[in-house]
Amino acid sequence: MSYVKIGKIIDTRALKGEVKVYPYTNAVDSFDNVEDVYVLENGVYIQLEVERTRPYKNIMLLKFVGIDHINDVLKYKGEYIYLKEDDMDKLLEEGEYFVEDLKGLSVVSESGEILGAIKDVRTGAVQDVLVIENDDKEWFLPYVDEFVLDVNLAESKMTVRPIEGMY
Repeated sequence: MSYVKIGKIIDTRALKGEVKVYPYTNAVDSFDNVEDVYVLENGVYIQLEVERTRPYKNIMLLKFVGIDHINDVLKYKGEYIYLKEDDMDKLLEEGEYFVEDLKGLSVVSESGEILGAIKDVRTGAVQDVLVIENDDKEWFLPYVDEFVLDVNLAESKMTVRPIEGMY
């Protein structure tokens, strides 16, 4: 069985066992169809049944079945959560990607000029921003349809249309 890292539990919320999860997708509501997630404990994947999810700012709040107190979830703070690879279709809609899948993609212009590689994706209030590294320089590109024309994970590249002076 293969598992995929889909987020990180960054903190607890309130006293009734909810956790704050930083999702590794570009849509915070992508956890709506997830029924089970897994955490790694001592080298073993432990299944946690999801009772409910809800967006909270730019993260997700998750509540697990049978975990009803903050003391029961504190041990998961800082841990990654995983999904079975076979269940990935429940998480992403058309045109959505995991941040980790975008990192390292070659960034090319419409004309084929290599502009760099994606170093990171920063979550913004209005839209996500790609951090692109070219040699030792970084530049930023808003992750919007006007600039991002195509994402091709199979070819490890993203085709973009930057405006003059952007990079």
